[in-house]
Amino acid sequence: MRYGVGNPLYGPEILEKMQGLYNDPDFVYLTKRGVGRKIGISQKTMYEWIKEKPEFKAAVDLILADVEDEFQELVTKRSMSGEKMSAAWLIYRTANVFGWRNTVEATVNSQQVRDALDDEVKKQLAEAQTTDGK
Repeated sequence: MRYGVGNPLYGPEILEKMQGLYNDPDFVYLTKRGVGRKIGISQKTMYEWIKEKPEFKAAVDLILADVEDEFQELVTKRSMSGEKMSAAWLIYRTANVFGWRNTVEATVNSQQVRDALDDEVKKQLAEAQTTDGK
């Protein structure tokens, strides 16, 4: 079965390409998307194979765990040597490695919001009438 235009067929050569990532000079900077790009598959195919092929998922998980270890070692070495690191790079990379997201989950009671807005509108109308009446 072929996945997507231009994507290779799944087979042992894919896992061999993944093994070759350990020799990549940018290994420490890899993300899940980066793994897919480096082995020549689309993001869609990457997630399909992760879902459908347990050995592929296990290989991706292992690579990303090793990337995390290498990243932590890199940061430790650089900080111990006094070498400066870009704060933006460090925050971005740490967020990717640890899965941090800039989102907030909130549960909102819509009636309470309407009541608060109604109160604010009433307050502003009363202020406007007081100002107009003077």
